Amino acid sequence: MRSFTVTLVQMAPVLIKGMGLAEKVWNVERAAELLRAEWHTRVDRCVSGRWTDLVVLPEFIFDGPASTIGSLALSAENVTGGPAVDACTDLAHELDAPILVPVYLEEEGAFYNSCMVVGPGVSGERVYRKMHTFPPEAARVRRGGEFSLAVVGGARVGLQICYDLAFPEAARVLRLRGAEVIVYPTMAPEWLMARFQVLAAARAIENQVFVAVVNAVGEHPRTGERLSGGSVVAWPDGRTLVLGKEETVLTVAFDLDELDTVRAGLDMTADRVPAMYVGLVGVSGAVE
Repeated sequence: MRSFTVTLVQMAPVLIKGMGLAEKVWNVERAAELLRAEWHTRVDRCVSGRWTDLVVLPEFIFDGPASTIGSLALSAENVTGGPAVDACTDLAHELDAPILVPVYLEEEGAFYNSCMVVGPGVSGERVYRKMHTFPPEAARVRRGGEFSLAVVGGARVGLQICYDLAFPEAARVLRLRGAEVIVYPTMAPEWLMARFQVLAAARAIENQVFVAVVNAVGEHPRTGERLSGGSVVAWPDGRTLVLGKEETVLTVAFDLDELDTVRAGLDMTADRVPAMYVGLVGVSGAVE
């Protein structure tokens, strides 16, 4: 069996308006505390030698959804490092587990809502800049322009973020590029997460991949809406596992060989009719 394990960290971070370095440091330390506890729980029971193949943290988990350009300038890191990136890189090596780190990245004066996989045994495209910016953030962050497919623990993992889940085209591109698992760190209020749970199953079924959506717990600092967890894992046959509303860390194992079985029985990617979709999107990217 070709197994791939993913650890969902449904965390309750400190989220306040005007967040600064103190809150980021606290959230980094809290994530480390939760992961070390999960490591102690699982490491002695692991047969393969690795307790998890990938840790996924929620979107905005370290510094919250920035509301101004000024706060973005304080929060943003870069692909070579920063407070959260450096700390998570050290933690990933300590626990021998790659970590998907959600951060704002600053590049050439522009800010991106991003995530990057740090730690041992990672190859491929380990950095992703969110392509489908949620309307409230669109004025502050730039839209990413490339899809990212990382190779982690022997699996091809598509990287997405939150609102990307609502766009089936994104998941389909990753599937056509060979994705076996697609992960979505998110920070979604209760009403939106209820929809994301349905969409996670849809993306898994239509692309015949495994999907993991990891949400936070607490209160959204900008809107005051409740973040009720509800992180979800979806299998290609439509099965789902939904977490509760409390702070939770859960490690789930996927059998990647299951994808071969599902696709051999009914390969929905092979059954597409691309010639009929030519007029869907124009050369400029605008819908015709």
